[in-house]
Amino acid sequence: MKSASHSRTPRPRMKMARRPLPLGARTLLLAVVLTIAGIGWVKKMSWYEQTSNELLALEKSESSLKNEWGNLQSELITLSGYRKVEADARTRLGMTFPAVPPDTIWTDTPVEHPSLGSLAFLSPIPFRERASSHRR
Repeated sequence: MKSASHSRTPRPRMKMARRPLPLGARTLLLAVVLTIAGIGWVKKMSWYEQTSNELLALEKSESSLKNEWGNLQSELITLSGYRKVEADARTRLGMTFPAVPPDTIWTDTPVEHPSLGSLAFLSPIPFRERASSHRR
């Protein structure tokens, strides 16, 4: 036979329950959690705004590059037309460039001498003295 002390199963020990946090500590903890969540939300929105601005700048850059590409293509078409005209002039009309280009290009434009009116302003002698010396 078993003894009476061994037949009973031991009762589970009661652990001591934690004391609840005081109201001031709970309020402080809630304020800290809300502050951290607010900072995270503001940082996320700031990151969204920054990404949006960078994307807008890239889209503007892309559109300006597309416009530039179109301009370059039209210039290329124009220049290829000039090359065709030049090639046609060389083959059909016999256009040739001189082997040695001249150092000086002479024009038929005569050099004009300054008029007497402009010389009056350039003269170091005052106008009254010049006028009196001409009368004598």
